[in-house]
Amino acid sequence: MSSQLFSTSDANAQTKAMAQAQELLAQKTGQSTEEIDKQTYAIGENSLKKMAEQIAGNTGFKQFADDQLGTLRQLGFSVQEYRSSSRRATRR
Repeated sequence: MSSQLFSTSDANAQTKAMAQAQELLAQKTGQSTEEIDKQTYAIGENSLKKMAEQIAGNTGFKQFADDQLGTLRQLGFSVQEYRSSSRRATRR
């Protein structure tokens, strides 16, 4: 008579089932994380668009920017260079 509570094949089946469950969990977690990343990026993009709309429609801000543009240029600031670098950064 054997003193084993269960056989080696039962243990192997249980180990295989646990490994499969762990693999499935890893896949689902990865999918969820990917979806969260996409949603976070979309929220950021929408926020940027909304801020740009608000700034573009703000005459006080436009006047301030126009007043400061000469000073910025004297300091070596280039709007076109800034826009190009901003676009490259957001594409990453």
